[in-house]
Amino acid sequence: MVRFESSRRNRFEEASGVCREGIEAGFAGVQGYRVGPNHPKKQRDMHKTNTKRNRIQTSFLVFLLHSNPDSESQSRVQREKENSRRIKRPKFEASKQYLRTSTATPTFMDVVSSVAKQHKSKQVLWKAVNRDFALHAETNLQGGKMVVHIAEKGRMMCDPIKPSLPRTSTATLMLYAISDIHLSYPGNRDEWQSLTPHPDDGLILCGDMGEKAEHLDLAFSVAKTNFKEVWWCPGNHELFSMPIKTAARGEEKYKECVEIARRHGVYTPEDPFVRWEEVIIAPIFTLYDYSFRPSHLTSTAAAIAWAEETDTVAADEALLFPDPHSSREAWCASLVASTASKLESTIAASPDTPLIIFNHWPLRQDLVLVPRVPRFSIWCGTTLTEDWHTRFNAAVVISGHLHMPRTDWRDGVRFEEVSLGYPREWETVKEEGMDINDLLRVIWPGPGRPEKEPVATQWRRWG
Repeated sequence: MVRFESSRRNRFEEASGVCREGIEAGFAGVQGYRVGPNHPKKQRDMHKTNTKRNRIQTSFLVFLLHSNPDSESQSRVQREKENSRRIKRPKFEASKQYLRTSTATPTFMDVVSSVAKQHKSKQVLWKAVNRDFALHAETNLQGGKMVVHIAEKGRMMCDPIKPSLPRTSTATLMLYAISDIHLSYPGNRDEWQSLTPHPDDGLILCGDMGEKAEHLDLAFSVAKTNFKEVWWCPGNHELFSMPIKTAARGEEKYKECVEIARRHGVYTPEDPFVRWEEVIIAPIFTLYDYSFRPSHLTSTAAAIAWAEETDTVAADEALLFPDPHSSREAWCASLVASTASKLESTIAASPDTPLIIFNHWPLRQDLVLVPRVPRFSIWCGTTLTEDWHTRFNAAVVISGHLHMPRTDWRDGVRFEEVSLGYPREWETVKEEGMDINDLLRVIWPGPGRPEKEPVATQWRRWG
């Protein structure tokens, strides 16, 4: 994105594609705007956008406004606000591959003025959405100027996004979560590095950062750069031994991951639980024991054979070793026992403080839904944790692993599946203009308990 900092119009004229009549394009106070390099004619009412497989690509318009406009600009603002009520919204004409930009959106000036008035000297990311497009307005009030970036997108269907604001000591702190960012994929690596700062907030990383030490280093360094506190629990991918012949195995591999986290100042399941605001953050690690299976399957061997009938075999069978335990089931049993003891001690010491428990694998079998590979469920948890949400006074339980983002309620406890997933799994969301920041789940403070259950699952494509 090109960013124009000068308030003098002749500086805009030097840039290709800049329309001198930007103010007259319907956005009051605008000094000029940049259209794309494929601008076919000097028409100020539209510019051509590139398409790929009939999808309209994002085109960026950059505007420079004064935070304290003179009287003439104020008069123009008033006129444009009045005119906007008589002008149709700009819309995408996909068949002609054109985007009209000559008319103002009725909501734009209200958004900008609201941001300017409410958040002086602060940076704000604001997303206003209407029927056909979204306006991403990022303001930065410095030296008496307000720079507004607007990204128009074709046929957005989403809810407005809450702004992420710099915190003060009296502001409510936010706790976010995400899992399964799989940094072995270049697309996910690039996206992860675009996290925006939340200098006073916390972030939970709920497993599957990647397979190698370099993936964990990247995950933790970026997270700690942008968040005050970071917690992590391992997923199955962190436990993979790659390459098989030389990599650490089982508990040794897990301990290596813990040491990497500690070098970055990230809390792990091996550290004491931390009180954060009015809750206690409890990262745990339980693995799985193949017990999320039909009742007629009485052994692990039978469960794996049942999954193999549909060509379903997890990579864990080749890459995740239980050393020094005799089996994954034995390792799981040991982890469950030690974790339960730690949780019991915590609630005994703080009986009135709710917990936010997070584990890569779901704690309950009824929350495991993987439609494309339903028999994958045997690698998704253990029935030994079925009642932990009530037994250990949980306010929220967070998991990943399934790559099926959702929110559920059980017994008044909120369950959040917070996976990002492989690039192909969230490609359509990215094409609609979302990025990694939109896919962070707000965990605390969250919605109040529903008045009654059952409550339908809330499937989430983002946030």
